[in-house]
Amino acid sequence: MTGKNSNNLKVQKLRYLTTDAIEITFKVPDNLKKEYKFIPGQYLTLEKKISDTYERRTYSISSDPISENISIGIKRIPKGKFSTYIFNNLKEGDELRVFTPDGRFFTDYKDNQNLIFVACGSGITPIISIISYVLRTKKNSRISLYYGNKTIASTMYSQRLNSLKNSHMENLSLNYFFSIEAQDIIFNQGRITKEKIENLISRNQISPEKVDGVFLCGPQNMVFQMKKIFRDHIGESKPIMSELFFSDEIEKPEEKKKERFRGIKTIIKIKIDGVEKRINLENKGENIIDAALRQNIELPFSCKGGMCCTCRCLVLEGEVMLEKNYSLERWEQERGYTLACQAKPKTDFVFLDFDRS
Repeated sequence: MTGKNSNNLKVQKLRYLTTDAIEITFKVPDNLKKEYKFIPGQYLTLEKKISDTYERRTYSISSDPISENISIGIKRIPKGKFSTYIFNNLKEGDELRVFTPDGRFFTDYKDNQNLIFVACGSGITPIISIISYVLRTKKNSRISLYYGNKTIASTMYSQRLNSLKNSHMENLSLNYFFSIEAQDIIFNQGRITKEKIENLISRNQISPEKVDGVFLCGPQNMVFQMKKIFRDHIGESKPIMSELFFSDEIEKPEEKKKERFRGIKTIIKIKIDGVEKRINLENKGENIIDAALRQNIELPFSCKGGMCCTCRCLVLEGEVMLEKNYSLERWEQERGYTLACQAKPKTDFVFLDFDRS
């Protein structure tokens, strides 16, 4: 499942989760079900022409793989071009270009695991897919979810989570935190902080030696803080999976960074689906994806923010620098992998292989 193929899928159902969050269910025809088979924790990339420009965004899959069709959760982003279109214009029966599932926010799910999940806001979307799947298929697994929101009314998938809790009382622990709404339990009032997690560990409500894996999904500061805390307590051998939010509108690189390289041209050779192509960069301040789009060359990409890893590729020749990186692990960079949406050449010739991504 590479996420490189795409099809037009029909919107079967639109369902509001909160006033500013919606779930889209796509009908997957029988002949495409194999292509859209996914691992809980993965995402879909959507594409739509909006105001004469083709826009792409990634959204995590919320459905359980047992479902006939496939669903995603979307939160409205103020002034966000794509989410505004979804909320204002999309109707049941419409079609969107949907790329096949991709993403690495998963591990090897097994029986008898003790898993910790920390989510904020729409970060629950991939996590509810994982929780549903693990509770349904993995015997004697124990799940603890720490889920932060502003208010009860703004909590995505609360009904589904409570239903899962009622069906799996012994195996699922739900812990809600609300930042601007008073709570009977003072500990659950406010954001999920490193101090609160440390408190849970000190009181043995989270026992590091019994944890088999941790999943973190939310804003950057929360994810980075939680990742450090859990890594310090559970060690290096146990998986800590993380996924960050990114804005609907990705921050554009500063123009002054491009000016520094203006007038220097670079040849980029691309290998994708067994075919080699060439891209000319106008300057070394231009990233690979932007250069490809300018020359109408199709490459895999989605978030354009260094977070989703859809554009991961291997540098065979030459050197590149990464402007941002929120998804590649250190070992991947050491082996020569880069993100085309953030890669800027340091040499006059670069050869990238997307087939070994």
